[in-house]
Amino acid sequence: MRLESVCCNHCGAPLEVPADARFVTCRHCGSSLAIRRSESAVTTEVLQQMSEQMQEMSAEISRLRCQNELSELDRQWDRDKERYMIRQKDGSLREPSLAVATFIGVVGVLGGGAFAIIGLANFSPIALFGLLFIGVGIVAALVQSAKARDYRHARERYAQRRAAILQRLDAGPGGGDGPRALPSIEP
Repeated sequence: MRLESVCCNHCGAPLEVPADARFVTCRHCGSSLAIRRSESAVTTEVLQQMSEQMQEMSAEISRLRCQNELSELDRQWDRDKERYMIRQKDGSLREPSLAVATFIGVVGVLGGGAFAIIGLANFSPIALFGLLFIGVGIVAALVQSAKARDYRHARERYAQRRAAILQRLDAGPGGGDGPRALPSIEP
């Protein structure tokens, strides 16, 4: 059996190892070593260091995956959010609001009620217009409130998914500084 001379990468002690050995334990310091061979040299590498490097790389990959997942979730929300937005007359978009829905309903009922009362008092066909105005106001308020509710639920689901990813990112090994560097969302 042919032996090769190498030095322990941890303590520097000389070692004699079989030519076909891939791993060895240093009899001086007890370190587990991997034997690395090239065309011109035979060296050792402490397995503990390799294990720590692998763990660091694994943690970094996990952190990058979480950050990519978070970025994709944010991009998807930006695309999905437009479905819920209400286009104004000037072309701008606004979030649907329960307050606006309530206002539309109140204006529709009060305005239509005024027309209906005036029309009924005068036995005029304007009473029908008042009833129609009430109906349109109620329908518009219901549509607006449904949009506001759907938007709120979608935003809550997005915020929950985002929080779960941030929690994984924060809890993961080496991920403690990740979430603080990423933008947050408004509630």
